[in-house]
Amino acid sequence: MILKTKSQILSWLQKNDYGYESKFKSQDYQLINLYNSDIDSMLDMSQINLEDVIKLKQEGHQYIVNVNTLVDISNKKITEIPFQFYHIVDSFDCSHNELISLSGCPYGVGGSFRCSDNKITSLQYCPLFINDNFICKYNELRSLNYFPETVGGMMNLSGNKELLKYKKNYINLSNQDFLKQQEFSFWNQFHLLEKYEKENQIIQESLGILNQPKHQKRDKKL
Repeated sequence: MILKTKSQILSWLQKNDYGYESKFKSQDYQLINLYNSDIDSMLDMSQINLEDVIKLKQEGHQYIVNVNTLVDISNKKITEIPFQFYHIVDSFDCSHNELISLSGCPYGVGGSFRCSDNKITSLQYCPLFINDNFICKYNELRSLNYFPETVGGMMNLSGNKELLKYKKNYINLSNQDFLKQQEFSFWNQFHLLEKYEKENQIIQESLGILNQPKHQKRDKKL
């Protein structure tokens, strides 16, 4: 269920977001109404594109949420994020929950993005831009479709055993037309548990041949 009022969204954040030093400060959250002049200003300054606004409205969203600090909604037993984060200045952590989808996760993260220990089967709705680390361990991923456009730091996908069943999909990706534009840039070092070395070697080798379109849409496959 999508939350549609400021009071509902702020109440949810106050209940679930540990935030900076576990102190909730409403001034850290900018709730932007998709139906008034707030969004017009963002469009004028190219802080959001019109296609995203139209899509968010079609999905039933009233607001998007920008956050001037980190977001930590880990260990809250949440099954969904019932509104749309858009830009997070610092890191975003939704690990150790019961999420089956990344719906509601931000479009861009200035720090690290962590979504480990959930039940996520797809990277759909994953942030397009992650400035630091991307940690998505112990989920149920079945493919690397919707992979972020930019990861500035380390990646850790260990514990996604379902990926091994689909490894041929990645090894053959170099033959696809959409993989001829812009090469991924990220560290090729994984800080992994020893028991997952073989698994992540396969993932790392697969990712090593991937190229990425310049403007991948996070709701569209590669």
